[in-house]
Amino acid sequence: MKFIAFIISLSSLAAQASFIDSNEIRYDQLTKGEPQITQDIFNKTIHQIQSVYSPIIKELGGKLDLKGNWGNDKIVAQATQIFGSWKIQFSGGLARRPELSPDGMTLIICHEIGHHVAGFPFVSGTPFGGYWAAVEGQSDYYSTQVCARRMWENERELNATFANKVTPAAKEKCDVAFSQVDEQNLCYRTTVGSESVIRTMAALLNKPVPQYETPDTSVSRGNMENHPPIQCRFDTLFQGSICAADFDDRLIPGKKTSGGREGLEAEREASTNSCTAFTQFTLGLRPACWFKQRL
Repeated sequence: MKFIAFIISLSSLAAQASFIDSNEIRYDQLTKGEPQITQDIFNKTIHQIQSVYSPIIKELGGKLDLKGNWGNDKIVAQATQIFGSWKIQFSGGLARRPELSPDGMTLIICHEIGHHVAGFPFVSGTPFGGYWAAVEGQSDYYSTQVCARRMWENERELNATFANKVTPAAKEKCDVAFSQVDEQNLCYRTTVGSESVIRTMAALLNKPVPQYETPDTSVSRGNMENHPPIQCRFDTLFQGSICAADFDDRLIPGKKTSGGREGLEAEREASTNSCTAFTQFTLGLRPACWFKQRL
């Protein structure tokens, strides 16, 4: 019985959080095309993210183990925690999707990092291994609100080139959200990368590509733990892009608050690290299609 209990607890610790539900991928309907990502770009992107986030995660008590498998043709982007190892896997099969740009690849890995560090709201779990992973919507939001900025904020000249690539609807909101040109350019780049992510997702799921003009107006009854609808996810990526709130890399919001990781104190700490009405933001709010605000 002790051995069985150990296996159950180990399984809980090793629970996975993935960018997309593998059971919904329509491999039989995927179109072919020329990849935007070469093996050299793939390896460099993995290395760059590892370099930026290894010290951040070390300060949080974990060890980042980011592995890219170029030779794997399956669609894989997933996060796992087992003991002190905070793992992320990313496959060449996903990187070679023609819809995916190098920036899109960065944002998907950022989503997986978000599962580890984005905090409240958390996926429910067991006392042994639960509550370590941020829900899918929060991981999407973190990828553009925080991680994209950590990766690209110093690439000012490259960011400036996205002023001619950004969608007008996105540019308008970026210009309202940020007053500094460098911040606006970074916002442009993040939205363009998000469009690549969502085109990739639409292709994998064989669904129409979401648009800025048709946001998801549904209201979730709670903090959705599974993958939100694709338009809802696009809305979340965009809202994270135009959120001007600072995020404290020294903590995982809501992880160590009194009242547990589902309590109001957890939500309050998370609210000070994102854009919410509670913190008097009007732009960049997490969409109600997956997030239920209580404050």
